[in-house]
Amino acid sequence: MVKRGVKRGEYNVNPNKRQRGVFRRVVNDGESVSRAMVKENYSVKTSHNPDKIKKSRGWQRLLETYLPDESLTKKHKELLEKKEIARVFDHGTGEWIQTIVEQPHSDVKGALDMAYKLKKKYPGEGEGGTKVNVVVISREVAERHGVIVQTNDSRTSSGTEADR
Repeated sequence: MVKRGVKRGEYNVNPNKRQRGVFRRVVNDGESVSRAMVKENYSVKTSHNPDKIKKSRGWQRLLETYLPDESLTKKHKELLEKKEIARVFDHGTGEWIQTIVEQPHSDVKGALDMAYKLKKKYPGEGEGGTKVNVVVISREVAERHGVIVQTNDSRTSSGTEADR
């Protein structure tokens, strides 16, 4: 049933109790989404497909609220500029030496990595950054619509008689 005066997709998208519980377990406890779903009383079958919850509007609202892009960007910048002082033992002199290390702290790095994964900011496994769709049509159809035709001998033609 569609409510009057409300456009499609603009109605209440607040997360339900189970979605909030899964989100809390993933963010606070570091659990996988699947394991958190089982603990929040989702069926085992549903938990095997965590995209069902991650693609929901309620889950997206949780991400927007608790992991906004601005916060991630700010923390990422801090992490990239962070310098730590480490103590290293110099065996030649037999003394401890303090040195500046420009490596990010693993806890912060792990937290940012998790946040980016939750927000699907990484391409999926096996995916590159670009997807290409290939459509195979007959030469006659291509010529009729003026599509450039790639032939086996690597020559191209536009498909129109005037261009040949």
